[in-house]
Amino acid sequence: MLLESKEIKSLRPEINKAQRTQEYPYFIFSYRDEKGFLCFDFDRSGKKNEKDKEILSYVATKQGAKSSIYHVAKSFGLCLGKCGLNECGMDCFYVHSQECYGASVMKEDPIEYNVRALEGKELLYKIFREDFFLILNGRNNDEKSLVLVQDGHYKGYGYMPKDNMDMGMEEWFEAIETVRTTPEYDRIVSQYMVRNNNYRKVDI
Repeated sequence: MLLESKEIKSLRPEINKAQRTQEYPYFIFSYRDEKGFLCFDFDRSGKKNEKDKEILSYVATKQGAKSSIYHVAKSFGLCLGKCGLNECGMDCFYVHSQECYGASVMKEDPIEYNVRALEGKELLYKIFREDFFLILNGRNNDEKSLVLVQDGHYKGYGYMPKDNMDMGMEEWFEAIETVRTTPEYDRIVSQYMVRNNNYRKVDI
């Protein structure tokens, strides 16, 4: 599946876009507003809506997108107006209750705000909390396949003869063909781990 996804990234067949839109009809993205604040929002998946967007992740439901962004906003004290979750003004409840520092009404400097927003962005983008290998069956009975997850993201895959698996992780790393990190790759690995149990997870 990961190999297929890598090939799809190069070929970009329309059938894959349609499938992704059907399974994950919403996506979360980030952007800078006219005042320089780092903002988050979500939209329906599709070629037109996704064009020129910095996409952080794809989600299955509208509520899932809202919940993910809300969790980040509350965790890092971000303005809900800058997160696509509230219409803010001088009478904003969250500013008056001191749950927000008032970015939307310019009570907070964009530079200071963006320090926290960047942490939130990393959380939205980072699916995995641990570094690990997944060990699966290979292309034949004498082989194992390896999937590497590191720094919160899928990093690549590789193959190794069964007889060499006990040589240690240094050899495992050598076998990995690294790829550019994308939300789609992360989603595939995360989804596979939820739906299957035919793998062995080895923490790094």
